[in-house]
Amino acid sequence: MDPREGFKENNLRVIRDYFNSAEPQKFHIDNVTYDGDDHLITYAEIDIPGASILEQMNYLKNNRDNIRTQLLGDDPTNCGDLIVPPKDPRAVAGYIIMETMGYPPFSGSNTLATGYSLLQNGFVEQQEGIHSFFIECAAGLSEITYESAGGVIQMVSITGQDVYLAHDGLELTICDKVINVPVVYSGGFYLTIPAKEISTTLKPENYDEFIKIGKQAVDDARALYYPKHLTVGDVGPISFVNFMADKQPSGHYVGATFVYPDCICYCPTGTGASAHTLMRHVSGEVKVGDRVEIQSPIGSTMYIDILGAEPLEGRPRLQVRINGLPTPKEQSIKAIAD
Repeated sequence: MDPREGFKENNLRVIRDYFNSAEPQKFHIDNVTYDGDDHLITYAEIDIPGASILEQMNYLKNNRDNIRTQLLGDDPTNCGDLIVPPKDPRAVAGYIIMETMGYPPFSGSNTLATGYSLLQNGFVEQQEGIHSFFIECAAGLSEITYESAGGVIQMVSITGQDVYLAHDGLELTICDKVINVPVVYSGGFYLTIPAKEISTTLKPENYDEFIKIGKQAVDDARALYYPKHLTVGDVGPISFVNFMADKQPSGHYVGATFVYPDCICYCPTGTGASAHTLMRHVSGEVKVGDRVEIQSPIGSTMYIDILGAEPLEGRPRLQVRINGLPTPKEQSIKAIAD
């Protein structure tokens, strides 16, 4: 059976039973948080033109950006994931990712939260043990694997999205020093900046300073370089920075993800942690088969498993598994004004 065939029925059932709603035209929001970063998984009956999820994402960006701005509100750490019918016959659902910077084609924490939401509200039947299913975003398919014991989700993992070195390094002025800053694609295009190049310590109380540095770095990088994904094409400009601290005595790395123009995430983010891991692999610090622990400065953790390292058109690339555990927060229903 084509998994897509059950989408409409499952979507309406979640709206009716989980949200106790008889108004499918409204936006039904399942808030799933990852250590303070709220992911607003949104269910509605909505028709979005486009032959692919990427085309639908671009349609929203160009014609219905009011959905993103009204869903996210004023908190720059909020993210939205609009559940839509999948295009790929292997997927149970599609989702369009919306963030303060716009529309990234893929996001690790958003994908973890979307998979978790589909399980907790019954869109996908949760079963005991370890099981998998596919969901589809603008960057393509992601395989969600989860472990459930006693009806409780223990861990959610994602595979299917590659990470590669898009540019060996842009010469950028960071804290009055010119340094070489590599650009990594991991779902969006990232500048990867070693925290040791910045005199201010990478701690939450110094986030305002890192936001200023991140914004200036992205502005300067955009003036020099507009990346294109090697297989997908145009997925937007550089919009992220990962500030990477060296390995800690306990064995983990610390990384902070800046989202343009004015946000540092609470969690390490799946794409930020993946970009960080790629740079550790390029430097020879980690290898295929390793599990890399990345913590944000507040101690929120994601684990990146390095599954493979096949180059992409000659560029260093990793195949990774992103592991984490978001938590449910609250539900709400909202009408979106045109």
